Amino acid sequence: MQGEYRNVENSVIGVFRTRTEAERAIDALLAGGFDSHRVGVLLLGYDLGGSRTTIEAGGSGLGGAAEVLDRLSSLEVPGFGFIQASGPIARELGGAAAGSSSGIAAALAELGVPESEGRRYEEDIRDGNLLVGVMCGGECDQARYILMSYAAFDVDTFSGKSSSSVERLPEEFS
Repeated sequence: MQGEYRNVENSVIGVFRTRTEAERAIDALLAGGFDSHRVGVLLLGYDLGGSRTTIEAGGSGLGGAAEVLDRLSSLEVPGFGFIQASGPIARELGGAAAGSSSGIAAALAELGVPESEGRRYEEDIRDGNLLVGVMCGGECDQARYILMSYAAFDVDTFSGKSSSSVERLPEEFS
């Protein structure tokens, strides 16, 4: 939604070694009732020459993991390089870039991830792993269980900065 507002809330992040594992986890999250706009992915990327790309299946109305991955954006993160991101993670990275903050850890801090954990996630991405995150509200236990069931090797729950704060999303990430 263009110009959407959101409340910062609890999130769960898991690290996956392969795209297939991440896709299966995303499909399970969506089947478990999590909205696709509340699920995000972060992986090492490259300059795609534009703000959006599509995966092989491409197009709109894909459903499942393909829908989440179809929204991947290529972003250059200062001091890190190019990444591809979608969902809440992409929104925070876009906001961090606009606010002249740098790094993935700074963007993840907006999702409630402590800086030390954010730095660890940066290393996970540099190593070629994928992060899958979900804004889970009161369903964090379910989200954790799903991610762990699909081979996430590092799953953590984080509390957003303020459940009462409301921020306006940049239009390109809505």
